[in-house]
This record gives sequence, structure tokens and C-alpha cells, in this order.
Amino acid sequence: MWLAIAMTVLAATGNSVGKVLQKQAAGRLPRLVLRREVVGQFLGSRLYMLGMACDLVGALLMVAAFAHAPVSVVQPVSAVGLVILLVFSHFYLAERLRAAEWLAAAI
Repeated sequence: MWLAIAMTVLAATGNSVGKVLQKQAAGRLPRLVLRREVVGQFLGSRLYMLGMACDLVGALLMVAAFAHAPVSVVQPVSAVGLVILLVFSHFYLAERLRAAEWLAAAI
């Protein structure tokens, strides 16, 4: 059970870090439209692809966690990813959070 909880926390962290890296990379890339040259720029961005890789590893860890524990345990623990995303976005992307947002994360 504890292994599944640890995998879930790592999975949520991977998903959150991946999203932040993708957002940072997307800020440097053109607006995403389904044109070959634009999609190619996203796929050629090392930062964007690193974010995709973190997200994929997180997803694989989540599948492994579900194999070791019931959904009623894994799913609530995965909510920690939202808090990780909030904190990581604040410090890494320098996004400013209001007191209500910090309070929501603490709750």
C-alpha cells in the first residue's frame, strides 16, 4: 500500500512538473495551430519534449500505483499534484498567487 502511495505522489509530481515545463516552452513558441511547421516547432523544443516526458512518466507511475492499490486510495492521494503544481508554478514560473489560492492549497 505504501509503495502505491509513494508512486502516486511521484506520478503527481511528474505530471505537475511536466505541465509547468510545457507552459514555459509554449510561452516561447508560436500559438499552437495544426500546421506542420508549428507542430514541428513544438516537437523540436527540448523543453516542451522534456515536459511531455515528465508527464508520460507520471502517467506510467499512476498506472503502476493503480495496480498496487484501490482507486479509493490512489485517486485522493493524486490530488497532492495540484498543490505541487501550485507551488512549482509559483517558484519556477514566478506566478503570483493570492492569499485565497494559498489557503485553498493548504486546505
